[in-house]
Amino acid sequence: MFLKDYATKLAKEHANDDDGERARRRERRAEEEKMKALRAAAETSARSARARERALDRSNKEEHNARARGEVTVSYDDELIASCTRAAIERGIRGRRDDKAQLPTRARDVLGVERSGRAFFKLTRVSDERKMTHVGVLDYGCVRDGAIGLPIKVMRQLGAGSDGTFLDGEDGRVRATYVTLPLGTKMTLKPKKNDFARDFMGGESAVDVREILERVMLARSCATVGDEIVVEENGKEYELVVTAVEPISSDGEDEDANDGSNETRRRAAVSLLETDVEVELEPSAEYDDVARRERRRREEFEAAKAKLAEREEQKALEIASRHANFVALKASIKPESSDGAVVKLRFSLPNGTLTTRRFASDGSRTLRDVFDYVRSMDDDLFDADFELITRDGLALALTDASVDPSTRSDTYFVKRRR
Repeated sequence: MFLKDYATKLAKEHANDDDGERARRRERRAEEEKMKALRAAAETSARSARARERALDRSNKEEHNARARGEVTVSYDDELIASCTRAAIERGIRGRRDDKAQLPTRARDVLGVERSGRAFFKLTRVSDERKMTHVGVLDYGCVRDGAIGLPIKVMRQLGAGSDGTFLDGEDGRVRATYVTLPLGTKMTLKPKKNDFARDFMGGESAVDVREILERVMLARSCATVGDEIVVEENGKEYELVVTAVEPISSDGEDEDANDGSNETRRRAAVSLLETDVEVELEPSAEYDDVARRERRRREEFEAAKAKLAEREEQKALEIASRHANFVALKASIKPESSDGAVVKLRFSLPNGTLTTRRFASDGSRTLRDVFDYVRSMDDDLFDADFELITRDGLALALTDASVDPSTRSDTYFVKRRR
């Protein structure tokens, strides 16, 4: 009897275990079916999103090609009053918010709401056309007609102050023109000061400069040559300037943005949406200034050095020529007369030398012979203007050609003229 009751109890326990296992299997199968359905729904949603993205890309490319062929039918160009807005920040938008504009309802009506996500506008300051940039679109209709809301960084690019407002009396009107921009492939940035390279590219920075530049790219929807980009890191601001961009042409081949006129290069702009952009850094403007000053200093030094060498060479030539002329003068002096009628003249030179010379008195001797002899006796008198002074103080100059020095005195003091 005892064994029979134990067998019955054991059979019931096995039956209960089987029922529990079957229930657990049913729950697992139900959970797997649920997860399968969720994955299928997610894949369907992703395929739909990709299909919409491809359709939008085809539409944008067709519109870009149409503009390139001059067949575009959609255009917008209007003067608007610019004001600073923080709408993107207040909405919690993180990406592409630094250059997104709020446009009036009329712009949406002209362009069509389907273009709101990828439309670009060229903004030009009405009072100063040199102030120019490009923006994407945050929304339409959230500003009054005749106005445009711009992030503070765009306002500063157009000439506003650090608080995003124009000075009293300055015209805040901008011209907004709808444009299509090619996809960018390369962008060149130039820091304004050396601190960017020192802080992030000197090998001691804990922040990867590539991460910083990637954040810059993800914060913008487009880039224009001349745009000033502010990088904020570790409580400091670093200013960089876009100096060049390279777009992709409508047929997919690279274009050289540096071809064309200076105006074209200055106003070149590209889209940063859905494209891989190579970023290149140039030496800072501060470094360029230092290098330019150093180059100018070297050029000035080399020029002064060359000028000094030229003067030294000219001086050496003059000395050589003077010496040669002096030697020629000494060689040209007629021999001292020893025979026949002679006159002996004594000369006291400025260098303290006293010299005596016999000259013929037969009429062959001239006043120039006398002066040339005096010059040949003192190198300092070679090209000097001097006089022969008698003991009585009478002066005899070379211009007194008709005067016979021997009739005046037999001793002369040589005196330089001032």
